[in-house]
Amino acid sequence: LYFDQLPFSKNAMTLVKKLLIKENNNNYSLAFTQGSNLNKQQLQNNWVAGWLEHEKHPVFFVLNTQSSNNTSDKTVGLVKKCLKDLGYMN
Repeated sequence: LYFDQLPFSKNAMTLVKKLLIKENNNNYSLAFTQGSNLNKQQLQNNWVAGWLEHEKHPVFFVLNTQSSNNTSDKTVGLVKKCLKDLGYMN
């Protein structure tokens, strides 16, 4: 999606990319989607997938967590903490 290489129109991909942007400032742009579901053991699977654009370069990420309760907000927070620790979100 980031490189416009999917079998969809450029307009459709541009629209989806804009919808995925959650934070945008002078230092970076953070775009992601997230989801969750219960597995067979009744544990909550939470995932986040997206990219951070920093100095015109993308950093792609995916995180999957599992817990006994809904921690989807914590999963996004963990992604942000990792990106900050790596120096991408100053």
